[in-house]
Amino acid sequence: MKFENPPNSENTKTSHIRSHEEVLENSAEKNEDILEIKIREEIDPILDVLLAYQLRGGYDEFYSNSADRVSQTEDEDSKNYTLLDELVNRYGDNMKETIKAVQGAVAKNKDKQLFATDSSNEYEKVYVKLAETIIKDLEKVPRDKIKNETLQKKISKTIKNTFQKAEDINIRSEQFAALFSINDLDTFTEVWKQRLDQLFTVSDEYRIDTKRIEILQSNVYNILQNEIGKYEEIKEVDEEKNGEIKLSKQRLIKGYFAKNKETAHARMVGDICLAEDPTMLKNNRYFEYVLFDQEKRKCSGTSMLLEMPEADGKKYLLYCPNPSVSLISEVSAKKIYKMLTDRISTFAKENGFEAVLVNKTHGHSTNRAGLFQKNLEQSCLKDATGRKIVFNLKDSHVLGSSYKYQKGLNAVWIKI
Repeated sequence: MKFENPPNSENTKTSHIRSHEEVLENSAEKNEDILEIKIREEIDPILDVLLAYQLRGGYDEFYSNSADRVSQTEDEDSKNYTLLDELVNRYGDNMKETIKAVQGAVAKNKDKQLFATDSSNEYEKVYVKLAETIIKDLEKVPRDKIKNETLQKKISKTIKNTFQKAEDINIRSEQFAALFSINDLDTFTEVWKQRLDQLFTVSDEYRIDTKRIEILQSNVYNILQNEIGKYEEIKEVDEEKNGEIKLSKQRLIKGYFAKNKETAHARMVGDICLAEDPTMLKNNRYFEYVLFDQEKRKCSGTSMLLEMPEADGKKYLLYCPNPSVSLISEVSAKKIYKMLTDRISTFAKENGFEAVLVNKTHGHSTNRAGLFQKNLEQSCLKDATGRKIVFNLKDSHVLGSSYKYQKGLNAVWIKI
Protein backbone atom coordinates (compact mmCIF):
# COMPACT_ATOMS: atom_id res chain seq x y z
CA MET A 1 0.00 0.00 0.00
CA LYS A 2 1.49 3.34 -1.06
CA PHE A 3 0.66 6.90 -0.12
CA GLU A 4 0.96 10.00 -2.19
CA ASN A 5 1.37 13.57 -1.04
CA PRO A 6 -0.57 15.70 -3.59
CA PRO A 7 1.68 18.21 -5.40
CA ASN A 8 -0.43 21.18 -4.32
CA SER A 9 -0.46 20.33 -0.62
CA GLU A 10 0.76 23.02 1.74
CA ASN A 11 3.63 21.01 3.18
CA THR A 12 5.39 20.84 -0.20
CA LYS A 13 6.27 24.51 0.12
CA THR A 14 9.90 25.34 0.86
CA SER A 15 11.62 28.56 1.86
CA HIS A 16 14.51 29.88 -0.20
CA ILE A 17 16.98 32.64 0.70
CA ARG A 18 18.89 34.07 -2.21
CA SER A 19 22.30 35.49 -1.39
CA HIS A 20 23.84 38.31 -3.40
CA GLU A 21 27.31 39.77 -3.00
CA GLU A 22 25.87 43.26 -2.86
CA VAL A 23 23.56 42.45 0.08
CA LEU A 24 24.87 43.94 3.29
CA GLU A 25 26.00 41.48 5.95
CA ASN A 26 23.52 42.77 8.53
CA SER A 27 20.66 42.22 6.05
CA ALA A 28 21.72 38.60 5.58
CA GLU A 29 21.82 38.12 9.34
CA LYS A 30 18.33 39.61 9.60
CA ASN A 31 17.03 37.17 6.99
CA GLU A 32 18.60 34.28 8.90
CA ASP A 33 16.89 35.44 12.10
CA ILE A 34 13.53 35.58 10.34
CA LEU A 35 14.05 32.09 8.91
CA GLU A 36 15.01 30.74 12.34
CA ILE A 37 11.81 32.19 13.83
CA LYS A 38 9.72 30.55 11.09
CA ILE A 39 11.43 27.20 11.69
CA ARG A 40 10.78 27.46 15.41
CA GLU A 41 7.11 28.25 14.76
CA GLU A 42 6.82 25.07 12.69
CA ILE A 43 8.73 22.80 15.04
CA ASP A 44 7.20 23.87 18.37
CA PRO A 45 4.06 21.69 17.96
CA ILE A 46 6.31 18.71 17.13
CA LEU A 47 8.34 19.31 20.29
CA ASP A 48 5.07 19.31 22.24
CA VAL A 49 4.27 15.89 20.78
CA LEU A 50 7.68 14.49 21.70
CA LEU A 51 7.29 15.88 25.20
CA ALA A 52 4.04 13.96 25.52
CA TYR A 53 5.84 10.69 24.81
CA GLN A 54 8.75 11.49 27.11
CA LEU A 55 6.38 12.18 30.00
CA ARG A 56 4.88 8.73 29.63
CA GLY A 57 8.13 6.92 28.83
CA GLY A 58 6.81 5.73 25.47
CA TYR A 59 9.18 7.42 23.02
CA ASP A 60 11.52 4.41 22.63
CA GLU A 61 8.59 2.17 21.73
CA PHE A 62 7.28 4.76 19.27
CA TYR A 63 10.70 4.95 17.61
CA SER A 64 11.03 1.15 17.41
CA ASN A 65 7.57 0.58 15.92
CA SER A 66 7.98 3.45 13.46
CA ALA A 67 11.34 2.13 12.28
CA ASP A 68 9.87 -1.31 11.63
CA ARG A 69 7.05 0.09 9.50
CA VAL A 70 9.26 2.53 7.62
CA SER A 71 11.68 -0.26 6.68
CA GLN A 72 8.81 -1.98 4.86
CA THR A 73 8.09 1.00 2.59
CA GLU A 74 10.07 2.07 -0.46
CA ASP A 75 9.07 5.53 -1.71
CA GLU A 76 9.62 8.74 0.26
CA ASP A 77 5.93 9.76 0.48
CA SER A 78 4.98 6.41 1.99
CA LYS A 79 7.81 6.65 4.50
CA ASN A 80 6.69 10.14 5.55
CA TYR A 81 3.09 8.99 5.81
CA THR A 82 4.07 5.99 7.94
CA LEU A 83 5.94 8.17 10.42
CA LEU A 84 3.06 10.63 10.60
CA ASP A 85 0.50 7.84 10.97
CA GLU A 86 2.48 6.30 13.85
CA LEU A 87 2.76 9.71 15.46
CA VAL A 88 -0.88 10.74 15.21
CA ASN A 89 -2.19 7.38 16.43
CA ARG A 90 0.28 7.17 19.31
CA TYR A 91 -0.42 10.79 20.22
CA GLY A 92 -4.17 10.20 20.21
CA ASP A 93 -3.82 7.08 22.35
CA ASN A 94 -1.48 8.73 24.86
CA MET A 95 -3.30 12.03 25.36
CA LYS A 96 -5.12 10.98 28.51
CA GLU A 97 -2.13 9.28 30.12
CA THR A 98 0.09 12.27 29.39
CA ILE A 99 -2.35 14.75 30.92
CA LYS A 100 -2.72 12.53 33.98
CA ALA A 101 1.01 12.88 34.55
CA VAL A 102 0.95 16.64 34.00
CA GLN A 103 -2.14 17.24 36.11
CA GLY A 104 -0.84 15.01 38.90
CA ALA A 105 2.33 17.09 39.09
CA VAL A 106 0.49 20.41 38.99
CA ALA A 107 -1.91 19.30 41.73
CA LYS A 108 1.04 19.11 44.11
CA ASN A 109 2.32 22.64 43.59
CA LYS A 110 1.16 26.24 43.94
CA ASP A 111 -0.50 26.27 40.49
CA LYS A 112 -3.05 23.61 41.37
CA GLN A 113 -5.92 26.12 41.38
CA LEU A 114 -5.59 26.39 37.60
CA PHE A 115 -6.94 22.84 37.46
CA ALA A 116 -9.39 22.98 40.36
CA THR A 117 -11.43 26.13 39.72
CA ASP A 118 -15.13 25.56 39.10
CA SER A 119 -16.79 28.72 37.80
CA SER A 120 -19.42 27.16 35.53
CA ASN A 121 -22.39 28.14 37.70
CA GLU A 122 -21.25 31.74 37.86
CA TYR A 123 -20.72 32.17 34.12
CA GLU A 124 -23.11 29.65 32.54
CA LYS A 125 -25.82 32.10 31.37
CA VAL A 126 -23.28 34.49 29.86
CA TYR A 127 -21.41 31.62 28.19
CA VAL A 128 -24.51 30.16 26.50
CA LYS A 129 -25.41 33.54 24.96
CA LEU A 130 -21.97 33.83 23.38
CA ALA A 131 -22.91 31.20 20.80
CA GLU A 132 -25.43 33.61 19.24
CA THR A 133 -22.82 36.38 19.07
CA ILE A 134 -20.26 34.13 17.39
CA ILE A 135 -22.77 32.73 14.87
CA LYS A 136 -23.99 36.22 13.88
CA ASP A 137 -20.42 37.40 13.30
CA LEU A 138 -19.55 34.32 11.25
CA GLU A 139 -22.64 34.75 9.07
CA LYS A 140 -21.00 37.89 7.70
CA VAL A 141 -18.21 35.73 6.25
CA PRO A 142 -18.78 33.48 3.18
CA ARG A 143 -18.97 29.86 4.34
CA ASP A 144 -16.17 28.71 2.03
CA LYS A 145 -13.89 31.38 3.49
CA ILE A 146 -14.24 30.16 7.08
CA LYS A 147 -11.22 28.09 8.11
CA ASN A 148 -10.46 26.38 11.42
CA GLU A 149 -8.19 29.29 12.32
CA THR A 150 -10.97 31.81 11.56
CA LEU A 151 -13.42 30.06 13.87
CA GLN A 152 -10.88 29.50 16.65
CA LYS A 153 -9.67 33.11 16.65
CA LYS A 154 -13.26 34.35 16.81
CA ILE A 155 -14.04 32.09 19.78
CA SER A 156 -10.87 33.02 21.66
CA LYS A 157 -11.38 36.75 21.09
CA THR A 158 -15.04 36.61 22.15
CA ILE A 159 -14.20 34.76 25.36
CA LYS A 160 -11.41 37.18 26.25
CA ASN A 161 -13.62 40.22 25.63
CA THR A 162 -16.47 38.76 27.66
CA PHE A 163 -14.50 37.47 30.64
CA GLN A 164 -11.88 40.23 30.91
CA LYS A 165 -11.79 40.10 34.72
CA ALA A 166 -11.48 36.30 34.87
CA GLU A 167 -7.77 35.81 34.28
CA ASP A 168 -7.85 32.00 34.52
CA ILE A 169 -10.56 31.80 31.84
CA ASN A 170 -8.60 34.14 29.58
CA ILE A 171 -5.56 31.90 29.94
CA ARG A 172 -7.56 28.87 28.82
CA SER A 173 -9.43 30.63 25.99
CA GLU A 174 -7.05 29.69 23.16
CA GLN A 175 -6.80 26.06 24.24
CA PHE A 176 -10.57 25.92 24.47
CA ALA A 177 -11.01 27.53 21.05
CA ALA A 178 -8.61 24.97 19.52
CA LEU A 179 -11.15 22.27 20.35
CA PHE A 180 -13.54 23.60 17.68
CA SER A 181 -13.31 23.11 13.92
CA ILE A 182 -15.42 23.97 10.89
CA ASN A 183 -17.03 20.53 11.26
CA ASP A 184 -18.93 22.00 14.23
CA LEU A 185 -20.53 24.86 12.29
CA ASP A 186 -23.75 23.03 11.40
CA THR A 187 -24.46 22.19 15.05
CA PHE A 188 -22.52 24.99 16.71
CA THR A 189 -25.12 25.97 19.32
CA GLU A 190 -25.50 22.40 20.58
CA VAL A 191 -21.76 21.71 20.58
CA TRP A 192 -21.16 25.01 22.38
CA LYS A 193 -23.58 24.08 25.16
CA GLN A 194 -22.06 20.62 25.53
CA ARG A 195 -18.62 22.10 26.11
CA LEU A 196 -19.59 24.38 29.00
CA ASP A 197 -17.71 22.22 31.51
CA GLN A 198 -14.68 22.04 29.27
CA LEU A 199 -13.95 25.73 29.78
CA PHE A 200 -14.86 26.09 33.44
CA THR A 201 -14.94 22.86 35.41
CA VAL A 202 -12.33 20.48 36.77
CA SER A 203 -12.80 18.25 39.81
CA ASP A 204 -11.84 19.77 43.15
CA GLU A 205 -9.96 16.55 43.89
CA TYR A 206 -7.88 16.98 40.74
CA ARG A 207 -9.30 13.90 39.06
CA ILE A 208 -8.94 13.65 35.33
CA ASP A 209 -11.76 15.13 33.29
CA THR A 210 -11.72 13.63 29.77
CA LYS A 211 -13.28 16.79 28.37
CA ARG A 212 -10.50 18.85 29.90
CA ILE A 213 -7.93 16.61 28.22
CA GLU A 214 -9.39 17.41 24.79
CA ILE A 215 -8.95 21.13 25.45
CA LEU A 216 -5.33 20.85 26.47
CA GLN A 217 -4.11 18.70 23.59
CA SER A 218 -6.57 19.05 20.72
CA ASN A 219 -4.56 21.86 19.12
CA VAL A 220 -1.55 19.63 18.37
CA TYR A 221 -3.84 16.73 17.49
CA ASN A 222 -5.70 18.88 14.92
CA ILE A 223 -2.38 19.93 13.37
CA LEU A 224 -1.40 16.26 12.96
CA GLN A 225 -4.80 15.35 11.52
CA ASN A 226 -4.62 18.20 9.00
CA GLU A 227 -1.19 17.03 7.87
CA ILE A 228 -2.16 13.39 7.45
CA GLY A 229 -5.27 14.49 5.54
CA LYS A 230 -2.98 15.73 2.76
CA TYR A 231 -2.07 12.17 1.82
CA GLU A 232 -4.00 9.94 -0.56
CA GLU A 233 -4.02 6.16 -0.42
CA ILE A 234 -2.91 4.32 -3.56
CA LYS A 235 -3.79 0.63 -3.68
CA GLU A 236 -1.17 -1.70 -5.12
CA VAL A 237 -2.62 -4.26 -7.54
CA ASP A 238 -1.55 -7.38 -9.39
CA GLU A 239 -1.51 -7.46 -13.14
CA GLU A 240 -4.89 -7.72 -14.77
CA LYS A 241 -5.98 -11.34 -15.05
CA ASN A 242 -9.01 -12.41 -17.06
CA GLY A 243 -10.23 -8.83 -17.15
CA GLU A 244 -10.17 -8.56 -13.34
CA ILE A 245 -7.76 -6.50 -11.28
CA LYS A 246 -6.94 -8.03 -7.91
CA LEU A 247 -5.26 -6.54 -4.87
CA SER A 248 -1.68 -7.71 -4.45
CA LYS A 249 -2.43 -8.91 -0.94
CA GLN A 250 -5.72 -9.62 0.80
CA ARG A 251 -6.25 -10.18 4.50
CA LEU A 252 -9.12 -12.23 5.88
CA ILE A 253 -10.55 -10.45 8.92
CA LYS A 254 -13.56 -12.11 10.51
CA GLY A 255 -16.02 -10.44 12.86
CA TYR A 256 -18.57 -11.76 15.32
CA PHE A 257 -21.07 -10.23 17.74
CA ALA A 258 -20.34 -11.01 21.37
CA LYS A 259 -20.66 -9.92 24.98
CA ASN A 260 -18.68 -11.74 27.67
CA LYS A 261 -15.66 -11.33 29.93
CA GLU A 262 -13.31 -12.26 27.08
CA THR A 263 -14.34 -9.22 25.01
CA ALA A 264 -12.45 -7.06 27.52
CA HIS A 265 -9.33 -8.37 25.75
CA ALA A 266 -10.66 -7.08 22.43
CA ARG A 267 -11.19 -3.66 24.00
CA MET A 268 -7.62 -3.66 25.27
CA VAL A 269 -6.32 -4.62 21.81
CA GLY A 270 -8.31 -1.66 20.48
CA ASP A 271 -6.66 0.61 23.10
CA ILE A 272 -10.04 1.59 24.53
CA CYS A 273 -9.97 3.39 27.87
CA LEU A 274 -13.11 1.49 28.95
CA ALA A 275 -11.37 -1.85 28.40
CA GLU A 276 -11.36 -2.83 32.06
CA ASP A 277 -14.63 -1.15 33.07
CA PRO A 278 -16.53 -3.86 35.03
CA THR A 279 -19.88 -2.17 34.43
CA MET A 280 -19.82 -2.94 30.70
CA LEU A 281 -21.09 -6.50 31.18
CA LYS A 282 -23.88 -5.25 33.46
CA ASN A 283 -25.26 -2.96 30.76
CA ASN A 284 -28.05 -4.96 29.10
CA ARG A 285 -27.99 -2.79 25.99
CA TYR A 286 -24.26 -3.03 25.33
CA PHE A 287 -22.50 -5.54 23.03
CA GLU A 288 -19.55 -5.69 20.62
CA TYR A 289 -18.49 -6.68 17.14
CA VAL A 290 -15.09 -8.34 17.68
CA LEU A 291 -12.47 -8.57 14.91
CA PHE A 292 -10.21 -11.59 14.42
CA ASP A 293 -7.26 -11.77 12.01
CA GLN A 294 -7.36 -15.22 10.39
CA GLU A 295 -3.85 -14.93 8.95
CA LYS A 296 -2.12 -13.95 12.20
CA ARG A 297 -4.54 -15.85 14.44
CA LYS A 298 -5.12 -13.00 16.84
CA CYS A 299 -7.72 -10.45 17.92
CA SER A 300 -7.62 -7.20 15.94
CA GLY A 301 -9.81 -4.91 18.01
CA THR A 302 -13.55 -4.40 18.31
CA SER A 303 -16.51 -2.10 17.70
CA MET A 304 -18.44 -1.09 20.80
CA LEU A 305 -22.20 -1.00 20.21
CA LEU A 306 -25.00 0.38 22.37
CA GLU A 307 -28.74 0.09 21.82
CA MET A 308 -30.31 3.47 22.59
CA PRO A 309 -34.12 3.19 22.95
CA GLU A 310 -36.22 6.35 23.11
CA ALA A 311 -39.60 7.03 24.75
CA ASP A 312 -41.34 7.20 21.35
CA GLY A 313 -40.53 3.53 20.73
CA LYS A 314 -37.71 4.17 18.27
CA LYS A 315 -34.24 2.81 18.91
CA TYR A 316 -30.82 3.88 17.66
CA LEU A 317 -27.47 2.10 17.53
CA LEU A 318 -24.35 3.82 18.87
CA TYR A 319 -21.34 2.79 16.80
CA CYS A 320 -17.77 3.00 18.17
CA PRO A 321 -15.29 1.28 15.80
CA ASN A 322 -11.85 0.59 17.26
CA PRO A 323 -9.76 -1.80 15.15
CA SER A 324 -6.22 -2.19 16.47
CA VAL A 325 -3.53 0.29 15.46
CA SER A 326 -1.49 -2.56 13.98
CA LEU A 327 -4.38 -3.63 11.72
CA ILE A 328 -5.03 -0.23 10.20
CA SER A 329 -1.28 0.26 9.72
CA GLU A 330 -1.14 -2.88 7.58
CA VAL A 331 -4.36 -2.61 5.56
CA SER A 332 -6.35 0.19 3.97
CA ALA A 333 -7.87 2.37 6.71
CA LYS A 334 -10.56 3.45 4.27
CA LYS A 335 -11.45 -0.09 3.30
CA ILE A 336 -11.56 -1.52 6.83
CA TYR A 337 -13.73 1.38 8.00
CA LYS A 338 -16.17 0.90 5.10
CA MET A 339 -16.40 -2.86 5.63
CA LEU A 340 -17.04 -2.42 9.36
CA THR A 341 -19.65 0.29 8.80
CA ASP A 342 -21.44 -1.71 6.10
CA ARG A 343 -21.64 -4.74 8.41
CA ILE A 344 -22.98 -2.74 11.35
CA SER A 345 -25.45 -0.93 9.11
CA THR A 346 -26.75 -4.27 7.81
CA PHE A 347 -27.17 -5.47 11.40
CA ALA A 348 -29.08 -2.27 12.27
CA LYS A 349 -31.36 -2.68 9.25
CA GLU A 350 -32.12 -6.31 10.11
CA ASN A 351 -32.87 -5.52 13.74
CA GLY A 352 -35.22 -2.56 13.54
CA PHE A 353 -32.92 0.35 14.33
CA GLU A 354 -33.73 3.83 13.01
CA ALA A 355 -30.11 4.86 12.48
CA VAL A 356 -26.48 4.08 13.25
CA LEU A 357 -25.01 7.04 15.15
CA VAL A 358 -21.50 8.24 15.98
CA ASN A 359 -19.91 11.09 17.89
CA LYS A 360 -17.24 12.25 15.47
CA THR A 361 -15.17 13.97 18.17
CA HIS A 362 -11.95 12.00 18.50
CA GLY A 363 -12.04 9.64 21.47
CA HIS A 364 -15.83 9.49 21.68
CA SER A 365 -16.53 6.94 18.96
CA THR A 366 -13.04 5.89 17.93
CA ASN A 367 -9.56 6.24 19.39
CA ARG A 368 -7.99 5.66 15.99
CA ALA A 369 -6.65 8.77 14.35
CA GLY A 370 -5.27 9.62 10.93
CA LEU A 371 -7.13 8.39 7.85
CA PHE A 372 -9.44 6.15 9.90
CA GLN A 373 -10.77 9.18 11.83
CA LYS A 374 -10.99 11.13 8.57
CA ASN A 375 -13.08 8.38 6.97
CA LEU A 376 -15.42 8.33 9.97
CA GLU A 377 -15.95 12.08 9.67
CA GLN A 378 -16.51 11.87 5.91
CA SER A 379 -19.04 9.03 6.26
CA CYS A 380 -21.46 11.18 8.26
CA LEU A 381 -24.58 11.63 6.15
CA LYS A 382 -25.76 15.02 4.89
CA ASP A 383 -29.17 16.46 4.03
CA ALA A 384 -30.22 17.98 0.71
CA THR A 385 -28.57 21.31 1.61
CA GLY A 386 -25.22 19.68 2.29
CA ARG A 387 -25.39 19.96 6.07
CA LYS A 388 -24.54 16.95 8.19
CA ILE A 389 -27.60 15.26 9.65
CA VAL A 390 -27.62 15.64 13.44
CA PHE A 391 -29.59 13.63 15.98
CA ASN A 392 -30.45 15.09 19.40
CA LEU A 393 -31.99 12.32 21.48
CA LYS A 394 -34.40 13.00 24.34
CA ASP A 395 -32.67 10.63 26.72
CA SER A 396 -29.04 10.35 27.78
CA HIS A 397 -27.48 6.94 27.13
CA VAL A 398 -24.44 5.71 29.09
CA LEU A 399 -21.82 3.58 27.37
CA GLY A 400 -19.54 3.30 30.38
CA SER A 401 -17.76 5.41 32.98
CA SER A 402 -18.43 9.08 32.11
CA TYR A 403 -19.20 8.48 28.43
CA LYS A 404 -22.76 9.64 27.80
CA TYR A 405 -24.44 10.15 24.43
CA GLN A 406 -27.47 12.28 23.66
CA LYS A 407 -26.92 15.50 21.69
CA GLY A 408 -25.01 16.30 18.51
CA LEU A 409 -24.76 12.76 17.14
CA ASN A 410 -24.16 12.12 13.44
CA ALA A 411 -25.60 9.30 11.34
CA VAL A 412 -23.59 6.94 9.13
CA TRP A 413 -26.75 4.98 8.20
CA ILE A 414 -30.47 5.86 8.35
CA LYS A 415 -33.44 3.60 7.75
CA ILE A 416 -35.21 4.46 4.52
